[in-house]
Amino acid sequence: MSSVRSRPEPASDHRRIAQPWRSRIAACAAAGVLVLSGCSDSGSGEGGDADGDQSNGSAGEQEPTAEEAAAEEAAARDAALAGPAEEHRQQAAELVEEMSLEEQAGQVLIGEYQGTDTAEMAQRIEDLHLGGAIVMGENVPEGEDGVDTSALESSLQALADADPDRSVAPLIGVDQEGGLVTRVGEPLIEWPAPMAYGAAADADLARQGHAAMGQQLADLGFTAAFAPNGDVTVGAEDPTI
Repeated sequence: MSSVRSRPEPASDHRRIAQPWRSRIAACAAAGVLVLSGCSDSGSGEGGDADGDQSNGSAGEQEPTAEEAAAEEAAARDAALAGPAEEHRQQAAELVEEMSLEEQAGQVLIGEYQGTDTAEMAQRIEDLHLGGAIVMGENVPEGEDGVDTSALESSLQALADADPDRSVAPLIGVDQEGGLVTRVGEPLIEWPAPMAYGAAADADLARQGHAAMGQQLADLGFTAAFAPNGDVTVGAEDPTI
């Protein structure tokens, strides 16, 4: 498992690691508006009148309508669910062609480690060309009031910075499903188990809940969550779920 994007330059703010689809689509929409306005201006000459300038300025400041906002959100969701585009698949194929057999083998492996010190895991990612690492409960540093988020961000950044010369950034994952399977607890919101969303029979609620949970994790520096999953249960007497 690996990302198809090139490794970004290290940033002091870990929140730059994950860019939401909504922001990308909004940027494209803004670029389209600029192109259209440029075409319109070219037809009326370079100068334009004062009324026209004021009209263009006020139009650019208008907030999107509820329908436009809903359409933008739906487009962002569809883009995220569609998976990698063809250009990303081609880019991934080109990257794999340049990898040695050892690098290709490492890219499909996600490492697990013990304790909260990520130095050894970061070195393992570099030495074995691993695709990334998964964070479990024992890897999360604790403070007086729950998770030490500052220490956690630093440890995740150390994993993200492993092997800086590689073409594909390490995947920094966490097994955060909600309910009993919560690796990163307070001060993060404790979300319900996926089964609770199923009982509610509300697709929008499930989508919004998992999106909010994912955003919290992305803000800390995670780039993937191994959730939601499709566990199968035999009912109340199930010994596992």
